[in-house]
Amino acid sequence: MKAVRVLLVLILFASPHAVAAITFKGPVTISGIYGLPDGGFLLLLPGGTDAACGSSGNQFHVEPSQVGQSIDGVKSALAIALSAFSLGKTINIYYDNTISGCPVQQIGINP
Repeated sequence: MKAVRVLLVLILFASPHAVAAITFKGPVTISGIYGLPDGGFLLLLPGGTDAACGSSGNQFHVEPSQVGQSIDGVKSALAIALSAFSLGKTINIYYDNTISGCPVQQIGINP
């Protein structure tokens, strides 16, 4: 019986960390885009967008092999980000703020 209790306690503490916590933000304005050596890019949003994302709460990584992103997915996200930035449009993003770098899973441009 004691082993069952210990197992239940371990499961309760481990569960939140075992599942990705995808968070939604939007609409937000892109304040900068920086290329990364692995083919990904860094998306800068307004400071304080999410306190878990960089020292200013504004750094979101879009990189291959993070939260299901493929190389083609990163290319598509970059095209969307550059279009939104160039046109002054806002975006919506889905990202995981439980992983260092707040990797972005999806990005969409608003009309």
